[in-house]
Amino acid sequence: MNAANDQFKLELLAQNEPPARLLGLILARVERERQRSLFRRRLAFLGVAAASFLAFIAATAYLVHDIRLSAFGQYLSLLSTDGGHVLSFWGEYVSSLAESLPLPAMAGCLLSLFVFLLALKLSAKYLNGSGHHHLPRPV
Repeated sequence: MNAANDQFKLELLAQNEPPARLLGLILARVERERQRSLFRRRLAFLGVAAASFLAFIAATAYLVHDIRLSAFGQYLSLLSTDGGHVLSFWGEYVSSLAESLPLPAMAGCLLSLFVFLLALKLSAKYLNGSGHHHLPRPV
């Protein structure tokens, strides 16, 4: 009776087994979803890189405009035209240069450059394919 019971259990288990190709189908679907997710990430990072590059161009133009409007350019030109006076009054000269620096424009320019470079780095990471882990292939 024990052998018959075991045989019955084996037949019951065989009936409840999933189809043999189910594992392959599941892994293929997971791989498709992973590829779709990777594509979205690549697209997002490339979009951020493009937007931050445009922001960097705008911030650089704003920085150049601010430098032209401030006295920074004039103070800086004194270094080449009147170097002797600059060296004799270097403390006041450095103070005048620091006061005339367009710091908000410089900060915006550096921030947009940092975001652009970071987005570019992450885009390269995902474009090279190293931004994901590979799933095992079905046997």
